Amino acid sequence: MDGRFNFVGDQSVNTKVYTTIAPKEIYDLSNNLVDYIHEMDGKGEGVHDTINAGVSHFTGWKSFDSPYIQQLLDWIGYEIQEYWSNIQDYKPVFTQVWGMGYNVNDVTPAHNHDPAHTSWTYYPYIEDTKKTQPLEICTVPNGSIEMDLSMCAEHVQDKTLQWGETLLTIPPHTGQLVIFPAYCYHQVKPVKSQTPRYCIAGNVHHDFENASTFNT
Repeated sequence: MDGRFNFVGDQSVNTKVYTTIAPKEIYDLSNNLVDYIHEMDGKGEGVHDTINAGVSHFTGWKSFDSPYIQQLLDWIGYEIQEYWSNIQDYKPVFTQVWGMGYNVNDVTPAHNHDPAHTSWTYYPYIEDTKKTQPLEICTVPNGSIEMDLSMCAEHVQDKTLQWGETLLTIPPHTGQLVIFPAYCYHQVKPVKSQTPRYCIAGNVHHDFENASTFNT
């Protein structure tokens, strides 16, 4: 495990956000993973009625049906196990996996992934890190921050106050994995420039009794 722990600037919690770079065999899956996002766009479970984000491409919550996804999850499973190395015999079970592609005016208002245990996101392709909207770990929205979403997807235009104060900014780049506790609120502000931003993300639970493999 050769990555970096980032401590969220909130003294009330001991929250660690882990970032690392994929090994070559995972990095080389980038084109396959981006192709999968396009091929499965709009076809998976929950694509039309349960997404908090307004994004151009979304595969649905149960995107396990690709050998490239399975190879990615094998590696992420080991990284998550190391992330929780303080928990004896931690067994990560992937319960949701989805792919997204962002274009101009795409957005993800602040949210978390309770009741999951751990959340993660992997970036198979980021065209320009300097121009791409970063992932932000943030406070719980309290209505004090307002954002103009009039140019965003219709189903997120009523989320103008669903934004938290930024605690940690993570500029994404190709091959980067980010792991954080599922209770952490996070957000992606409206994309301002036409630069491709693709991610595969998911949630993990800990199976105390039955898990014997990572991908179930």
